[in-house]
Amino acid sequence: MTAAGLLLAAASGVAAQPGAATVNGYTPAQRAFAETAVKAAGYVPGAVAYAQGGAVFIYGVKGGDKFLITVTPDGQVHAGTRPYGKATDR
Repeated sequence: MTAAGLLLAAASGVAAQPGAATVNGYTPAQRAFAETAVKAAGYVPGAVAYAQGGAVFIYGVKGGDKFLITVTPDGQVHAGTRPYGKATDR
């Protein structure tokens, strides 16, 4: 990935704002919906990493491992096949 690509990827998380009416924003209702979907999939929801196009990217913990999870607007939950880190990592 180029330096510009890394910068843009990092900036996308900063741009996500609760309640913002933009493609990179999310509402409290969308956050609650994502947290409920993450719980139903067996994860303990954590902080929202970012949002884009109606999808919410949220951290979740399962079995002591932390995952970055995508929750689609229709409630599908997609977690990485490899842990992002341990639940105790920040």
